[in-house]
Amino acid sequence: MIEMKLNRLKLCGLCSLAGRSLVVVLGISLATGCLLSDVNVENHDGDAGVTGDAGAATIPTMLLPEGLMDAGPVLALDSGPNLSEAAVVHTDSGVVLPSDGDRKPSVMVPPIQLDSTQGCDAAKPSMCTALGVMYETGVGVAMDNAKAFQLYTQACNGGDMPGCLNLGVMYENGSGVTKDGAKAAQLYAQACTGGYMTGCTYLGLNYRHGIGVTVDNGKAVLLFTQACNGGSMLGCKELGWMYQEGLGVTKDATKAVPFYAQACTGGLMAACTHLGFMYGTGLGVSKDVTKAFQLYTQACTGGHMHGCTNLGLYYRTGRVVAVDNAKAVQLFTQACSGGNMPGCSNLGQMYKAGLGVAVDNVKAVQLFTQACSGGEMAGCRNLGTMYYSGLGVTKDYTKAAQLYAQACTGGEPLGCTNLATMYYEGLGVAVDKARAAQLYTEACTGGELLGCSSLGTMYRDGVGVDMDNAKALQLFTQACDGGNMYGCDNLGWMYTNGRGVAVDHAKAVQLFTQACDGGVMLGCNNLGWMYEKGLGVTVDSARAVQLYTQACNGGEMLGCVNQKRLVP
Repeated sequence: MIEMKLNRLKLCGLCSLAGRSLVVVLGISLATGCLLSDVNVENHDGDAGVTGDAGAATIPTMLLPEGLMDAGPVLALDSGPNLSEAAVVHTDSGVVLPSDGDRKPSVMVPPIQLDSTQGCDAAKPSMCTALGVMYETGVGVAMDNAKAFQLYTQACNGGDMPGCLNLGVMYENGSGVTKDGAKAAQLYAQACTGGYMTGCTYLGLNYRHGIGVTVDNGKAVLLFTQACNGGSMLGCKELGWMYQEGLGVTKDATKAVPFYAQACTGGLMAACTHLGFMYGTGLGVSKDVTKAFQLYTQACTGGHMHGCTNLGLYYRTGRVVAVDNAKAVQLFTQACSGGNMPGCSNLGQMYKAGLGVAVDNVKAVQLFTQACSGGEMAGCRNLGTMYYSGLGVTKDYTKAAQLYAQACTGGEPLGCTNLATMYYEGLGVAVDKARAAQLYTEACTGGELLGCSSLGTMYRDGVGVDMDNAKALQLFTQACDGGNMYGCDNLGWMYTNGRGVAVDHAKAVQLFTQACDGGVMLGCNNLGWMYEKGLGVTVDSARAVQLYTQACNGGEMLGCVNQKRLVP
């Protein structure tokens, strides 16, 4: 059962956003419209009816002198699984994989057959490195970081460059020794100078991130180039990332592709995932989802867990292969078990939605928590939604707002959108319209189109910002052109009412149709109004009733009210 409640509203012309209450509709929060009295609407499996507060059959009059309702700010409570090819950049719901996320705590030298009883000495420093790896990883011996540190030190002093590199990693991570980024950078430099190209790559990463050295992307590019030319596939992959992101070089995705391809061919599975992303999104290369699917399969089979996550997304969405939620769950599970946090977040969404597994909100909360704790900001945002909705946990708006803030600060634009709506409505935080506008702006700038649409409503109505219909029109257009159906619905409202643009009912009908077909039930309601009144289309009461019914069955209460008005 879905229950929705409106505030008592006086007779009004256009409804203002300030006079609306937050309404949860099928997991999405919409701003409601202008009605004469308090109304509860209960939707029982699509059988909608209207009852007054005391249970009497009171049907309020719809007051729409200008005709239609706008969507208003929206809280994206359920974005579904993070359906983005999440290898390297923000897309769709914003999963991000750090470009250097494949660094391992140690680098194993070429295979050396030995056991823990064998010693090492100055004549065989590489044996010391190999033994150090055994102690650090706990393979064949009890894990002992202090012993590993001692062996790597002995190896490095004896001239074994992989030993110097592994020693540097221990300093960087603070494993078996006090954390010291500067010392780590010195050891990477020693390995690089000694001809070990992975040392050049790691030193480049330190320059890119400012670990023990001052950030210097130009220096990082030089080191990655040296490493790649010297045969380090990780160096080639990182060089590709620099071109993709425009760090230390002019941004050029087409130049990134061959470096990813070189690294993938050279056996670096992480590069295959990156290359798959490029083909899957058409970034720097002609879009080829079949090629992307092949590359993700190759990466996953080769042990790169983010490749498994993206492969799972293909099975989830039916790209290249038929939709197979069970297979997607299997791949997300594999990725999550292998330490890939986007995989955990996506797996949580599958449990939440009951896709390929039975619905289990408690399990979903556990997975979102794991993802969030592991640095996956989409996981924090999804966890916030669970607290907002009270699914698998006790409802807690304050906790939800904190998690949305964490996601937003961590670069998850949809987290910013949801946090903005919390500030707009005063849920878990004090009402602050200006802050809401700032956060919607941040989200929109980050490519989150729901944020653009919501920001547009604020400019249109002068809430939290100065009224600016031209700016609102621009934002609604941006959102709609990018595929956000709320933006299309709001844009249709602008064309209907001549706000920031000349009245064009035919254009409005096109936009409401697009919104309705895209799943925005308010768009269906508004399209019904156009058919009922003959605005941009021939009057067709039967079609209007169909659209109002569709909106009502989809959880939009205005559709229920309009349906009852035409079909008592």
